[in-house]
Amino acid sequence: YDVARQFGLGIVETRAALVPLTFQAEILARCKSLAGVSVDAIVRCAKKGFSEAMLFTHRGLSGPSILQISSYWREGLAIEVDLAPQTNVAAHLLSAKAQGGKAAIETVLSDIIPKRLAADICQSEAVSGRLVEIANSAIEKIGAAVNHWQLKPAGSEGYRTAEVTLGGVDTA
Repeated sequence: YDVARQFGLGIVETRAALVPLTFQAEILARCKSLAGVSVDAIVRCAKKGFSEAMLFTHRGLSGPSILQISSYWREGLAIEVDLAPQTNVAAHLLSAKAQGGKAAIETVLSDIIPKRLAADICQSEAVSGRLVEIANSAIEKIGAAVNHWQLKPAGSEGYRTAEVTLGGVDTA
C-alpha cells in the first residue's frame, strides 16, 4: 500500500475478512464443548444477515454464515444467531407442552437442533425437566436462546486464517 500512497491513491482501512470469530472465556468454553457440531443458522450483524451453515470449533465459531458476517462485524458489536431458522422454538415447545408434554425439554428440543447443542442450551439457561413441569416463561427463555442468541465476539482469528483482506486501494 506504500506504493499506492506514493502515487496519491487513497487507502481504505484494511482488515481480515471471511474469517472465524473468537470469543471470551465463557462462550469459548461452550464452543469447545460443542466442537464439531454444525447447524444451518441465520447470523445477523449491522443490518446484514446470512443463512448458511455454522460450525462450533475449539477456537470459537466458523462456517459459511460466520465467515460472511465477519466482513460486517466490527469490534464491540454483537451478533445474533438463529440456530433453528425454520422453527419458532418457543411456539413448538409450548405446543408440545399443551399436548401433554411428558418428555424432557432437552429431548423435545433435540428434535429441532443437535442433541449436544440442546443439552448445552438447557444447561446454560438452567432449564430442565419435563415440559409439563416447566413454566411458560422458562420455555420462552429457551426459545429466545435458540432463535435469538446474542453474543459479542472478542475478535477474529485475523489474517492468519482470513480468506480475504477487506479494504485496500480505494477504487471509488
